[in-house]
Amino acid sequence: MPRPFFALVSKRRLWTFCASYTSNKALKRQRQRDSAVYNVHSRDSLKSKQVYVFGFTATGALGNKTYLGQRGKPGIVGVSHPVPLKCLSSLGIPIKAACGYGFTTYICEGSNGDFGVYGCGINSDGQLGSQSVGLKSTLDSGDSINVVPEPVRIHIPLNNAEKQIYRPSHVACGRAHTIISYENLKGRSGDTPPLVFSLGNNVFGQCGREIIAGEKYDHDTEVITRIVLPPEIQSIKQLVCGQDHSILLSSDGVVYTCGLGSDGQTGLGHYDTVDRFTA
Repeated sequence: MPRPFFALVSKRRLWTFCASYTSNKALKRQRQRDSAVYNVHSRDSLKSKQVYVFGFTATGALGNKTYLGQRGKPGIVGVSHPVPLKCLSSLGIPIKAACGYGFTTYICEGSNGDFGVYGCGINSDGQLGSQSVGLKSTLDSGDSINVVPEPVRIHIPLNNAEKQIYRPSHVACGRAHTIISYENLKGRSGDTPPLVFSLGNNVFGQCGREIIAGEKYDHDTEVITRIVLPPEIQSIKQLVCGQDHSILLSSDGVVYTCGLGSDGQTGLGHYDTVDRFTA
């Protein structure tokens, strides 16, 4: 009659077997979780339009306030693998996203067909507009910062007529500024030229407006500028922001830039700052 299994192995080997078995189960669960998280190109993921976030958490850029810690409990320093941003689903279907230095913006389509721009993270220079929602967070350096912990709507000043025909089409973020474009996505582009708005730090003209010496920037300050574009821009193909400069690609293939040019990053043939989109 065969002996019981536990009598055939030593205590150490039994422990090793159990540890190995447990490890394999954990590894299997990890693989299942990772396959579900990382396979963002699957058919189900494409249908759901799910946003996944990962990286540094202290700035609030990941849009999950639980990462920041609550009621005196320490938060999470970083997230090393993509996790779904579930709170965004209540705002609508995410269309586009852009990341700045410690903040994130989204374009979402609501269930009623309403399109909006949302942002979370550092709002040190008003790059997310003037927001009443805010938490204090602490960086590794010990510095205290004001952050928007979850995505909130950035209110863009459109008149009633514009709200009927314009939809946000592109969003881009720099070190401390945001550029948002609106276009008539239903009609012909020539009938209604695009609208472009800028928020945040404009020390180098990166917001496409006049540089004001000594201008103060703060999370309570809302300076949303409707940028005066060159009249030949009838539609926008892409918007991109560097640290302190902005780039616009028109649909006819012309590149326009503004902002800091100290290293030639504006591509305008000089190293000066430019406060208007220039080709």
